[in-house]
Amino acid sequence: MLLKTTRLIAVILLSCSISGLHANNKSSPDTQTQLYEAMFALQPNIEDHFAKKLARSMTKYSERYQMDPWLSLAIAMKESSLKNKHRKNKTIVIKKTCRQKSSANDKPGKQVCRERAEVVRGYSDLSLFQFHVNTLLAMGLDPLRIHQDLDYTVDAHFKILKRKMQQCKSLRKESWSC
Repeated sequence: MLLKTTRLIAVILLSCSISGLHANNKSSPDTQTQLYEAMFALQPNIEDHFAKKLARSMTKYSERYQMDPWLSLAIAMKESSLKNKHRKNKTIVIKKTCRQKSSANDKPGKQVCRERAEVVRGYSDLSLFQFHVNTLLAMGLDPLRIHQDLDYTVDAHFKILKRKMQQCKSLRKESWSC
């Protein structure tokens, strides 16, 4: 995964240099503009309003968490092609129903339970960064806000990425491979 992400970063940086931009790891007033323009180089059909808001949020949270916004752009491109989409999957849910069995003398009888499997469709990975539902739950993040609020989503991404990188560093392994 890290190798693919690294390749994607190279593509982003190449796109930036072709566009006359110079990306660096530090946020600057130009970083937001560079991110915005790189988004169009990578995804020409991206909506202008969405790209502006995403570039603004990436710049803001990269500064807050002291992380590279270009890595986050590469992750978003790899995970969703810069589209705020969700991955649907089928899931099996086991449902248990119980009822009281009545006795002949109208007294409560033995409880009888039955289980059945039901296939349901739901989201397993949400948003631009394709957060897995288990990650959202473990981090105490609101899936509905991830679905609706881009700024909250980018903040959550940087929190998760920062935590993951710290975990991997403490294990002396490369990010995302541990």
